[in-house]
Amino acid sequence: MLDLSANTIDDDAVRDLCDALIMVHNFSLQTLRLNETGVGPVGISAIIETMRLIPYITEVGIDKCKNVTQESREKLNVALRINKQQIAKETQINKMFDAGKKRDKYDAMGIGYDKGVLLK
Repeated sequence: MLDLSANTIDDDAVRDLCDALIMVHNFSLQTLRLNETGVGPVGISAIIETMRLIPYITEVGIDKCKNVTQESREKLNVALRINKQQIAKETQINKMFDAGKKRDKYDAMGIGYDKGVLLK
């Protein structure tokens, strides 16, 4: 989580922050809090573009950001929903991959494995 709330951050600062996050390949950031800052539509657009490259960002706080338009809020909410859906898909794929590895392991041992139950 990166919490920059209640700071004198504007759109230019948010664009610089987004550029830095992309440059350092920060793929662990999930939450960005910019509550009570001067971020506006340009900054929100930069965040949305960054979210396309860093799909693990699933929460962006912009409470009490007076410069953010309703349209920008809606676009941000759509981008957040997309990232959350992408993470859910990745999680499901990883579970399926793990189940496949487990089945391969039991097949190699000559033991049946069906729906999580070992068959002898």
